Formats: sequence, structure tokens, C-alpha cells
Amino acid sequence: MKRTPLAVATSLVVLAGTASAAWAAPASTQVAPNAPAAGCWELAEQLHYPTSDHPRWTYTHRVEWCGDGTSVTWWETPDPDIQVADDTCASEGVKERRETPGDPGWEMFSMGGLSCQDGAEPYQLNPWVTVTVYPDGEYEVRKAIAGSPYE
Repeated sequence: MKRTPLAVATSLVVLAGTASAAWAAPASTQVAPNAPAAGCWELAEQLHYPTSDHPRWTYTHRVEWCGDGTSVTWWETPDPDIQVADDTCASEGVKERRETPGDPGWEMFSMGGLSCQDGAEPYQLNPWVTVTVYPDGEYEVRKAIAGSPYE
């Protein structure tokens, strides 16, 4: 997959059409013209369900990093934010997160937990996001929602 530069700030949103088991968006990249050779960047990736204007929950994974063109010189991944909009789901918080240094990119992963019941049986959902950042502002994203009431 070709990596592409990222602007100084961006926000991407992936909408989950259904809460199917292990729904996954394809890995994505974002193009930003004239990205600096050395600088700092910020990325916010979101997953939410359903796709209406009023989702039941939203999971936001943020990454901030700086690079000098050859190395990642600083990074921060604040705790993911899980917002629940109604009483059909409850947040179980962040289940797992990790940062893995690499050469030249660094990988940041987080997975949240939600306990939901909008029918007869309760079910678990686990939204997750993996972002690999590079020292020139490029990045790669993989994300999905694991779990379903229909498994």
C-alpha cells in the first residue's frame, strides 16, 4: 500500500453500517498536498454505530506525532474516548492499547469495549483502531468493530 503525507490536522470518520461480526474498513491513507518534510501531525479516527445522525456510541482514537523526515521524534496517544448516547449500550472502557516502535514507522493500537442490549440478548462490541505513523507525516489506518448480536 502506498503511504501518503498527512496535513497538519485531519479528522476521518468511518461509519459502521451494521454491527456485524468483525466489520472492518479497509486500510486507508489520507492525501494532503504540501505536507511539511519535518513537523508535527494529529489524527483522529472514529467508529460509531449506527450510521444515523444520532449514533448510540462513538469510539475516537487520537494520535499526535512529530518527525524529522527520517525518524519519529515524539508521539502521544491520549486515552481513546468512548461516548455512549443512550441506555442501549454501556462503555466498558479501553480493553487494550499498545504502542510499538518501528523503523521507520510506529504503530499505535487501541480497542474499547461496549456492552449492549437492544433486543432480547445482551452482546459485546469491541471497536478497534490501528494507526501506523511515519516520520514524514504519512500514516496508515486499519479499524473494525468486532462482535455482534447476530453471531
